[in-house]
Amino acid sequence: MPDGQETLRPDGRTGSYGREEFLRRVAEGTGARARTAEGDACAVLSTVAEAVSGGELNQVLGPLPSGYAVFFGKPVLSDRPAGPQAACASSP
Repeated sequence: MPDGQETLRPDGRTGSYGREEFLRRVAEGTGARARTAEGDACAVLSTVAEAVSGGELNQVLGPLPSGYAVFFGKPVLSDRPAGPQAACASSP
């Protein structure tokens, strides 16, 4: 789905949301500020990217909008311009 990630709603229906909504949900779920949530998402998802094979990572990234690739430390796979979110890729 090019515009967002599908999610299961409480009523059982699916919906979709993009990068900004993902970060809002992470912030809400963790009680963090948006910028902190972005760093947290980057830390967790870049660790996942390091722990799986390239093929497995492709399977994870495949259905996600390209803007999510930055969270996995793969900014070259993203169509989003370099900016603050590019810091995810350089995080340890």
